[in-house]
This record gives sequence, structure tokens and C-alpha cells, in this order.
Amino acid sequence: MKQTEIDCRGLKCPLPIVHLALALKDLEPGAELSIVATDPAFVPDLRAWSELTGNPLLDLVEDGETKRATICKAGAP
Repeated sequence: MKQTEIDCRGLKCPLPIVHLALALKDLEPGAELSIVATDPAFVPDLRAWSELTGNPLLDLVEDGETKRATICKAGAP
């Protein structure tokens, strides 16, 4: 399955989550999306958004100020 990636480096809260939510709308359930962000609030925002929406957070890697996460769109593939 093709994985989509969006680059939100330099964007401040709430824009990385807004871009993530908009990008997920175009994907089929079960599809994975990677997002890269540098906003310090991104990690707690992402965890809360994932729990609230039911879109599982599959992976999260923090490398200095850069955070890379993989989300799975909720629903049966």
C-alpha cells in the first residue's frame, strides 16, 4: 500500500494537525500517512488528536526538533 507523507516543518500549532486531518480525508481506511513537523507542541497535540479521532499513531520518532510520525486512517482496510 502506498504511504503518503506531508511536510509540516516550520508550521506552528494547530497547522500540523490541520494539515494531517485534511490529508487523511483523501485516503482510504487502513492507509498510512507520515507527517514531519518541528512545532514543539506537535507531539502532545498528535497524541491527543489520535486518541480523540481513533486514528492510530503507529510510530513516532523525535530527532532533535524534528518529529516524524506515522498515522493509520481508522476503519477497515
